[in-house]
Amino acid sequence: MKKFNKRQRYLVACVLLTCIPLATRSQSENIKLARSNVVQSFQFGEVQLLPGLMYDEFMEIKEYFMNLPNDDLLYGLRLKAGDDNPPGKEIGGWYKKLTALTLNQWISSYCRMYAITGDEACKGKAEYLTDEWWKCYTRLGRKGGGDKWIITLLDLYNYCGREDALDKLSVYIQQTMDTVYRSQDNAENDYAPYTARNTSRHFGDNSNEWYTAAWPLYLAYIQTGYKQYKDFAGFWEYTEWWDMFATQPIKPFTKTPVAGLNTEWVHAYSHINSFNAASEAYRVKGDAYYLNAMKNLYDWMQNYQMFATGGYGPELEHIMPVYRIVQTLATRTDHFETQCATWAALMLSQNLITLTGEAKYGNWIERLAYNAINATIPMAPGTQVMYYSNYNLNGAIKLNRSNEGTCCAGTRPLTVIQYHINTYYHDNDNIYINLFTPSTVNWERGKSTVKLTQNTSFPYSDETEFTISVIKSEKFGIGIRVPEWLTGPAMTARVNGRDIQGKTKNGWFIIDRQWNNGDKLSVTMPMDFWLSVLDKNEGRPTAVMYGPLVMAFTSPDLTLRTSMYNDWWSYEGMLQKNPDKNMLDGIDLRNIRNQVRPAGDQLEFQLSGRNMLKPFMNFDKGELYYIYLDR
Repeated sequence: MKKFNKRQRYLVACVLLTCIPLATRSQSENIKLARSNVVQSFQFGEVQLLPGLMYDEFMEIKEYFMNLPNDDLLYGLRLKAGDDNPPGKEIGGWYKKLTALTLNQWISSYCRMYAITGDEACKGKAEYLTDEWWKCYTRLGRKGGGDKWIITLLDLYNYCGREDALDKLSVYIQQTMDTVYRSQDNAENDYAPYTARNTSRHFGDNSNEWYTAAWPLYLAYIQTGYKQYKDFAGFWEYTEWWDMFATQPIKPFTKTPVAGLNTEWVHAYSHINSFNAASEAYRVKGDAYYLNAMKNLYDWMQNYQMFATGGYGPELEHIMPVYRIVQTLATRTDHFETQCATWAALMLSQNLITLTGEAKYGNWIERLAYNAINATIPMAPGTQVMYYSNYNLNGAIKLNRSNEGTCCAGTRPLTVIQYHINTYYHDNDNIYINLFTPSTVNWERGKSTVKLTQNTSFPYSDETEFTISVIKSEKFGIGIRVPEWLTGPAMTARVNGRDIQGKTKNGWFIIDRQWNNGDKLSVTMPMDFWLSVLDKNEGRPTAVMYGPLVMAFTSPDLTLRTSMYNDWWSYEGMLQKNPDKNMLDGIDLRNIRNQVRPAGDQLEFQLSGRNMLKPFMNFDKGELYYIYLDR
C-alpha cells in the first residue's frame, strides 16, 4: 500500500477544501501542480465557531444528522443488496426511489464534523456507514453509487485516517473506468451506465449530470499521482460549456441542451458545479483558459443571473436571460434550489479566492451565508428540507419540501459545515477574514502559531473585534474583506483603542504591523439601506438590503394555507393577487430610511400600520413576506 504522510494529506485536504484511490509506485507519477493557490484555506479543526448565528446553525445540523438511525440510512441499500428483512425502516421519498441517494454526502458530513469537533461518535458513524455500504456495493456486483462516493472515500481517508479507504477507492474508480471504456469500444452500447450516468456526454444533459464527474477524479489524481485518473478526469471535462465563458465577449446562450429535463436552458446548479472541475484542471494543467472561464462566469452570474439573496436558477432550476428571470417572479415560486445551488456557488467562490487572492469573490459567500444557508428553516424529522426559496411578487413563504432524502437534504449539512472553511484564509504573510462571525482560528506560521479570536454581533452590528494571541511579538498582516455593501465613510480600524491606517490590496483592508500577545484590533464597517435591482437595464424589480442582508416586508394578517409542493415541484396555493398591494405601493424605496423606524435589536423596522421590514433570514415557516417590489 502506498502511504501518505501528514504533509501530503494536508496538501490534498487544502485542495479538497477549495471544494483517493490506491496506486502502485509504477502507476503513479510525482505530483507537481502547475498552478499553486495564491491564498490557502484553513483545515477543518483549525477554525472553531463560537456561539452566534453560524455556530448555532452548525450545532443544530450536527445534532439533527447524528440522530438519524444507521439502520434507517442503510435499509433500502441492504434490501437492494438481497437482505430479506433488514433492520430499521425505509426513509422514503427520493432516498427510497434512488436508493440511499444522499448517503455519501451525509458520510462526508460526519467525517468533516469529526475533523472539526473531534467527536468520536461522528467518526464512528462515518466508518460504520461506509463499511456497511461497501458490503452492499460488493454484493451488488460493484455497480452503482455515483461519483460523490469518490469524495466520501477521500474524506474518510483524510479526515478519519482510514487507510483502507484508498483500497476501496482504487477498486471503485477502476470498476467505473472499465465500464466507461468498454462502452466506448462498443458502438451499439453507447448508453452503457457510468454509475448513474452514461457516456454519451450530451450538452446540457442534467438527467445524469455527467459533466460533474471530472472534479472528484482530478482530486483522486492529486492524492495519488495516478496518471490514468488524470486522463479519465479529462474525458469528462465540460469544455463545450466552459468555452462560452473562456473569452470576451462571453456567449452563454449560444447552445441549448440536446437532452435532459429542459431543452431550452441549462440546469443551474450542476452547470455552476461543473466549474469545480475547471478549478482542478487549472491547478493540474496550468492553462489560463480554465481560470478565465471561471472569472468570466462569476462576473456574469453577479450581473445577470443573481437574485438579491445570492440565489439563482428559477423555473425548475435553470439559467436563462434576465428578462425571463424577472417574469418568474410573477408566475413561479421555485426561484432558487437553495441547498445544492448554494453549495455550487460556495465552491466556485472559494476556488476563485484561493486561485486569485481577490476578496471580491467572498461577497457571494457572504450573501448566501445569511440569505440562503441561515435563511433556511429547520429540517423536518423525515429529512425533508427547504428545497426552494420563493421570491414571488404576490407574497411568498418558507416551507420544507415533502419528499424525503432529496438532493438538497444531502448538500444541506455540507453548506453549513463550510462556514469553517469560508471564514478565514491565509498566505505566508497575512491572515484574511472573509466572514464576520464569532470564531477562533489557529494559524501555523513555520515554527510559530498565531491564534485569532473574533468577537462580534454582526450582522446586527457593524463592528467586529479580533484578539491576537502569540507566544512572542510577531510581524504579519491582518486583512479584512472590504464588503460590497460598505456605505458612508470608509472602513476604519483601531488597535488597542487607537486609530490605525491600513492599505487596501486585492479587496482586502490590511493592517500590517508588529503584533503583541493580547493586542485587540477593532474594525468598523458602516452599514445602511441600499437597493438591489434585478434587471439593471430595466431598473426593476427592486429588493431592499441592509448591509449583506436581504430585507423583506411583512404581511401581518395573512399566511399561505398550504404546506405542500405540487407535482411540478412548486408550491400549491400561490397567491394570484397581492393582499398588501396598497401598503407596498405607498413605499418610496429610494427614501426607505425616512419611512421606517427601528423596532428591535435584530434590524427590525416598523412601517406605517402593523407592517414591518426585517431580515429575510428571520422569517419563520409559513410567514408571508415580500422581497421584491416591481419598480
